[in-house]
Amino acid sequence: MPAQLLLPANNLGKEKTKFQIAQELGLWGLTGALVHTFALGIQNKPVLKRPQLHFVWAAVFVGIGYGAIQFEDHYMKKLEMKRDLLVKRRMQRLAAE
Repeated sequence: MPAQLLLPANNLGKEKTKFQIAQELGLWGLTGALVHTFALGIQNKPVLKRPQLHFVWAAVFVGIGYGAIQFEDHYMKKLEMKRDLLVKRRMQRLAAE
């Protein structure tokens, strides 16, 4: 059985580029600003009464996004190590047969 049939065809092992990380963090920041705007709209308050809070919420969501990216990278590396271990065991089992 060839080794390429044992490996899943997904994005394991692919590193994100700096542009992709910056883009993802930018989307997190935009989400934070939009959440704050939506909250002000629900409360029927003026949206631009304290505009600095939009930046604060954007920064908070960028922090959350950065944590999510780190979490995802950590568990992708863990998953890749587990996959490599399983593939190694399968190759040893096939070689023993």
